[in-house]
Amino acid sequence: MKIICSKSNLLYGVNIVSKAVPTRTTMAILECILIDASAGEIKLTANDMELGIETKIEGEIEEYGQKSIATLQRNLLNVDEILRIPATKLLVNLRGNKPLLLDKMMYKEHPLSYKLKDCSVLEYNPKWVKNMPKKERIKEKVIEEQPKKKEKLGWHNF
Repeated sequence: MKIICSKSNLLYGVNIVSKAVPTRTTMAILECILIDASAGEIKLTANDMELGIETKIEGEIEEYGQKSIATLQRNLLNVDEILRIPATKLLVNLRGNKPLLLDKMMYKEHPLSYKLKDCSVLEYNPKWVKNMPKKERIKEKVIEEQPKKKEKLGWHNF
């Protein structure tokens, strides 16, 4: 099936028939809208076993046929599904794309890891910080503002 219609016509038809689509059902087929372009017109149909709504929209039919499309999407992952992901895998969810299941790796396994140097967080100075004027450097101010360790008070101090 292949149809050509305006976005507003399709949206108008989907909004009409979606009123018959149940929000929760045990039958997955009831969560769908049927697009029927087999009889020379484009019909959208939805029902919930008690109420059925059918509407026609304007458009061109290039290939005749029928297709059922899901209106409701399930959550990406349930808690049980997340718990079943092995510790060696990573789930990446980018908005608008399908989720990716990737392998994790230790940073030392990365091909460019030989360029890394071990250092304390307080000692780390990226190149861009070295080029900043001293007035704008936050890190040096933070180190200066850290409170000095106080001596522990004990019975011998009295």
